[in-house]
Amino acid sequence: MESIKLLHVEDNEGDALIVREMLRYVKNLHVELSHVATLADAKDQLSSSNYDILLLDLGLPDSFQFSALEEILETKPSQWVIVLTGSEGHEKGIEAVKIGADDYLSKNVITPYSLERPSCSV
Repeated sequence: MESIKLLHVEDNEGDALIVREMLRYVKNLHVELSHVATLADAKDQLSSSNYDILLLDLGLPDSFQFSALEEILETKPSQWVIVLTGSEGHEKGIEAVKIGADDYLSKNVITPYSLERPSCSV
């Protein structure tokens, strides 16, 4: 069984719980999940540990819009980043990919399948 280290950066505890629960149903993959609620905490984690994937909410209390993504990529340019978007979905997701995210997921359609699809490597 494949194993990955995933850092989920999400300030909404309900959204964090949904992702955690959906990951339990992903087949053939063991996920070592860490969760933080702020950009500052994410940067601290990234400086002290290596993660295969960073699942990043754009609406964090200590950043605005795409600044979290930009700061993460400045801090760790090779980090695999999947952006989580809210109801605005595709427009923000596409913009995030243009900035440097590897992929995006819309929060309102997170399923075990969307978390394990090949483009996400989750």
